[in-house]
This record gives sequence, C-alpha cells and structure tokens, in this order.
Amino acid sequence: MEWCAIRAPILHAFSISFILSMGDLTVIALFGSQDFNTLPLYLYQLMGSYQLESAAVVSLVLFVLSIGIFSLTDTLNRTSKKDSLTKNHSQEGSRHVAPK
Repeated sequence: MEWCAIRAPILHAFSISFILSMGDLTVIALFGSQDFNTLPLYLYQLMGSYQLESAAVVSLVLFVLSIGIFSLTDTLNRTSKKDSLTKNHSQEGSRHVAPK
C-alpha cells in the first residue's frame, strides 16, 4: 500500500533529476575527452561560436527529450494507479460472500 502512495513523487523526482543531469555541463567538462560530446556541451560550443540556428535545434532536441521523459513518467504513474485501483477493487469483490 505504501508503494502506491509514494510512486508518483518518486517518478517525478526521477524525471526532474534525469533532466537536470541531462543538462549538466560540469561532469563532461571535468571528465570528458575531445572525442566525447554531450548535447549540453555541444550546445555550449555552438553558442560560443555564434552558430545560433544550430544551437536552437540542439536546445529543441533537449526540450523534446525533457518533455518525453515527463510524459513517460506521467503515463507510467497513471497506468500504475489504474492497475492498483483495479486490483484493490477485485480484492474487495472477492472478500464479500453473497448471502444465501
């Protein structure tokens, strides 16, 4: 029963932390190499070289990924709520015995 109550906040926390880590430039700046680029680093490089049209496309890709992750977690949350409600309803129905 507790999992049903904390599932939505955990999914939202996961999606927010995923999006923040997806946009984090610090990790790749510290541990990256010349051969490995992430979207945030690539976006930063494009903006630094004044290629604003290309930077806009990369930022749109990051935005679409972020919206996709939020939509996925919301869909998973709604599906799990429906499953838990159906499961609880079927368990309650099996407990009642019809009088003779």
